[in-house]
Amino acid sequence: MSTVSVNSWQGGDLLSALDVNNDLTAIETETIGLLNPDNTHTEWCTRQHIEDSFPKVFNRDHDLAYSDLTQLVNWNTFTLITLGGVTPMRVTGPYVLEPGQVLRVHFDINVNDLQFPTPAPSTGVGAANQDDCYEFAFQITTPLLTYYGPCTATYSSSTFPRDPVPASYIIPFRNQVNLHLRKKQRVNMSAVIMNTSGANITISNVEAHVRIRDLAWIPSLTLKNGEISAMVAAY
Repeated sequence: MSTVSVNSWQGGDLLSALDVNNDLTAIETETIGLLNPDNTHTEWCTRQHIEDSFPKVFNRDHDLAYSDLTQLVNWNTFTLITLGGVTPMRVTGPYVLEPGQVLRVHFDINVNDLQFPTPAPSTGVGAANQDDCYEFAFQITTPLLTYYGPCTATYSSSTFPRDPVPASYIIPFRNQVNLHLRKKQRVNMSAVIMNTSGANITISNVEAHVRIRDLAWIPSLTLKNGEISAMVAAY
């Protein structure tokens, strides 16, 4: 609720310059020390991230890893993505976040191929239980702690048809759910990590990990063309 009393006018009223100036002076007096033109208070995370002046583009820490190589994934526990065996999907700090500062991380990659068992697992129970999925997550490492967060991105390899599939189109060893399978799907996830404490925190690195939910449904998949990037906005 406002703590400054100001005049109000209706359409057609004759304005007084003195009254308007008094209102503006009262607002200025009340808000001195409360408003910050750089917008860096700890309760908000909007920052100007990009500078136009050459050659500085990002106005503080920035890191990027990219590869157009492939990786075969055939495990069901979260494991670091390393395309071609040489390019880990990892951004490396240390990123020192002052109170109120934000680390923004983005990752995207192409699920280039999926392998499915023959015969397929029995009917749609697995799909309903999300066993037909593969998942991505960020692993965040600080000097004292390694953890997964703040979210997991889960993608299904199956689609449920709206209408019954004609019998002539059903592969004998698959049911209707398994007939409609996704391949070559571009996937992504992002994270905003904000220091809400009163002291600096350090993030050593952030990695993108992947797992298959159930190897009975998806024995393996192939990843290709991945990138991960991170940036911290300066004050």
